[in-house]
Amino acid sequence: MRDKVERIIELNGEIEEISWRGVTSVVGRLFPGAFDKIPPHILENARHRGLALHSALEDYFNTGLYEVPFEYQARMDMFEEFMAEYKPEMLDQELELRNEALRLRGRCDNIMRMQDGRIMLLDFKFTYGVNVPYVELQLSLYKMLLDLMDYEHQIEGIGVLHIGKDSWEYVELEYKQFEILNLLYLDDYLQEKGVNRK
Repeated sequence: MRDKVERIIELNGEIEEISWRGVTSVVGRLFPGAFDKIPPHILENARHRGLALHSALEDYFNTGLYEVPFEYQARMDMFEEFMAEYKPEMLDQELELRNEALRLRGRCDNIMRMQDGRIMLLDFKFTYGVNVPYVELQLSLYKMLLDLMDYEHQIEGIGVLHIGKDSWEYVELEYKQFEILNLLYLDDYLQEKGVNRK
């Protein structure tokens, strides 16, 4: 989610501008140029694939039915294999997160109750690979936002499901509480100095 300025009307009638920063922008500033060597048409294809598959997953969880273009069906088959093996229960999806004090916002993919009863924050990736340090920081920030929002469920872990055309891998990640606090302080400093803004 990109940084954005939003006008907030306070109770006393004054208008205050909040310069929101998106979780993906904050984390992305640590990985400048990460996508520079990837041709634009490849990035655009990946974006279309991600949108189509995330939409299909929303339909899957909401209605049990979904439609995807033929070229993405193999990835949905892999997703269904994961569901059959792990049998998670969907609690929330595409949840909007924000905290005014931190000026931080984002949208998390899924909150699921796993077979062992733990409540997990999961991200589904349909890319050719997963940048684990990036995703670990991204999901750690989402977990922190959920905790600050007093979300109805206690998030007990974070993980990523990487779904390819002919395989899938589910990996539980480490919550990086210390690192994300440092990341937010560093981001505040860089924005204050006008350095490394996206």
